[in-house]
Amino acid sequence: AGTQGYVSRDGYGEARVWDAVTGQSRFLLRDERDDRTTDNAYFAPDDQRILGCYQDGIQIWDAQTGKPIAFWEISPEKVGWPTSVHISPDSNTLVIQASTWHEEDNEIEHGTNFVQLWNAQTGERIQDLMLDQATHCAFSVDSKHVAHSRCSDSQPCQIELWTVEGELKSQSPELPIGFQVYRLAFQPDANVLCEGAYDSRMTTIFSTPSSSWSVGPVSREQAFLWDIHTNQLTERPSLEEQTLSQDGKLKAVAHFGSSKNSPVGAIQHADTGEKLCDLEGLAGR
Repeated sequence: AGTQGYVSRDGYGEARVWDAVTGQSRFLLRDERDDRTTDNAYFAPDDQRILGCYQDGIQIWDAQTGKPIAFWEISPEKVGWPTSVHISPDSNTLVIQASTWHEEDNEIEHGTNFVQLWNAQTGERIQDLMLDQATHCAFSVDSKHVAHSRCSDSQPCQIELWTVEGELKSQSPELPIGFQVYRLAFQPDANVLCEGAYDSRMTTIFSTPSSSWSVGPVSREQAFLWDIHTNQLTERPSLEEQTLSQDGKLKAVAHFGSSKNSPVGAIQHADTGEKLCDLEGLAGR
């Protein structure tokens, strides 16, 4: 907002800041040590900093100028690849997610998964969360709690609620078998919305000695609301990439698969669904 910019990611692994008013490119984000780019960059809620993920740490930039401010190193014994940074609404706490990775053109897996809480002002590590299979995270509106989804190939997904001090508070019932989490989001009432899909594997339905015809993977999108007070899961229709504002009054709705000349989304009232405006841009992507 205050920076009047946004971060875009392109296919070459570069994050660049653009002026949201004029559309002009302002600067490319590079780390201060090796002049490397990244495709995982995030504005902090305080609107003064941008944070970027690198395998060995987190780079901090000035959001107005793109000038590197600090590089916070990840402990050498942690060998996962940071894939995302979640920043609390009060800008004081980070959740860093790291995952394993594969060598190019083969299935050899490297590294380990880990999740850490950091002080977002100093870069000091607060706590390691015992989440070796965490897939997605979200901060509560009051910045006091973190929700994680824990998934594996052999067990159903489950959501866990942690304090920012690293204390496990509660666990949701298991999500249905075959359901994979895509996104978590806290609601204004502190309950957690979980979005995802039921995925099916590739299935061969016709085969001859010379050819075969396969269908899949096929997915059906679904959402679940976890009531953290009653510990109940309730099915909800998929939100199709809807995002609530911090105060819960507005929501942004993305229109995927749109034609080139149609809006890419819209801003609506969260309660009534009344459209306030369209989001113009490059549709169909």
